[in-house]
Amino acid sequence: MTTVPLTLRSCSSLALVLASLSLAACNPCVERCRVESRNIESCLDDWNLDWGQLGASSAKDFKEQCIATERLWIDSLSGEDRAAEQDACWELTTALRSADDCDERWAALSGYGDAS
Repeated sequence: MTTVPLTLRSCSSLALVLASLSLAACNPCVERCRVESRNIESCLDDWNLDWGQLGASSAKDFKEQCIATERLWIDSLSGEDRAAEQDACWELTTALRSADDCDERWAALSGYGDAS
C-alpha cells in the first residue's frame, strides 16, 4: 500500500479550499451585489432615497440580502438560463463600475434585466 506524504495531502487540501474560495469569489451575481450596494450607497442622497425604502437597514444589509437572494435564484437555474443570468450580472457590474455619476448608475440599475 502506497502512502501519500502528509505535506502532499496538506497541499492537496489547501488547493481544494483555495479553488472553492476562488469559485465563490468569481460568482458574477455575488460580485454584482457588492458593486451595486456601494453604488447605491454613494447615490442615495442624489436619488432622495434611504435604505429603508429599499428594504434594508444599511449598505451591508442590502448586500447580504442581495447575495442570499441571488444565490437562491442562481441555484434554481440550470444550463442556458443560469449562464444568461450570470452574463446579465456581469453586464450590470461592468456598467456600474464604468458609470461616472448617479444618473448613469440609475440608468444601469433601471435597465437591469431588460432584453437586449
